[in-house]
Amino acid sequence: VDFSGLGATNIKDIEGDLTLTIDGFVSLHGSFGFQSFKDDATGATDIAIGATGITATLGTANAHLQIDGASLGLVIISGVNGGPSHYALVANGGTDTLVGIPGLSFVGNGLSVKVNNLGVDPAGVPAIPTTIHSSGGDVTMDFSGIGAGAVTEVEGTITLSILNFVSLHGSFAFKSFTDLVSGKTDIAVAATGIDATLAVGGVSLNISGASLGLVILPGATANTSTYALVAN
Repeated sequence: VDFSGLGATNIKDIEGDLTLTIDGFVSLHGSFGFQSFKDDATGATDIAIGATGITATLGTANAHLQIDGASLGLVIISGVNGGPSHYALVANGGTDTLVGIPGLSFVGNGLSVKVNNLGVDPAGVPAIPTTIHSSGGDVTMDFSGIGAGAVTEVEGTITLSILNFVSLHGSFAFKSFTDLVSGKTDIAVAATGIDATLAVGGVSLNISGASLGLVILPGATANTSTYALVAN
């Protein structure tokens, strides 16, 4: 029996490195910690999960949105009378990049992964542990801002560059979906409050307050993806 690394702190949890997949949406790899807690409302045993060093991937191996170095908080609420469990998740704080999509690029740190099917605001759920210990360090459980509505998306404020031609800054949201023709996983992007800047030499054109729609179709190999975009 090897107790090395356990330390002297009073602790009861499960921890380690793993990949968590949210079906049809995003995969999350990092250092996780799991703790159970008693639900003050139902008396049931629920689960709180924290993670550090998260790499979140939305899309396919050849074309995807990636967030590196994020932290994650996840709460799973047991179903009532044998019903299905529900959960809320938020991951943020990492570095954001687009991978394998020729002509589209951004590097930022404004995106968050948000999922909530609890039917309530997880910030108001009583007895959730305030801190979870993971194999990569302690994680503060902060669900503020996720709200009570149903949500499954990656969202935040970033700047998107197109072919070194125009830059688009605003509030973006990303979702994956199954292409009914090819069966592949495509990416849909919407944005509001867009400030578009086209600069050539010393002359620039600016458009403020626009909306944007973008669809990305991943290619069969790296850097062969295609896309269509409109902002107006």
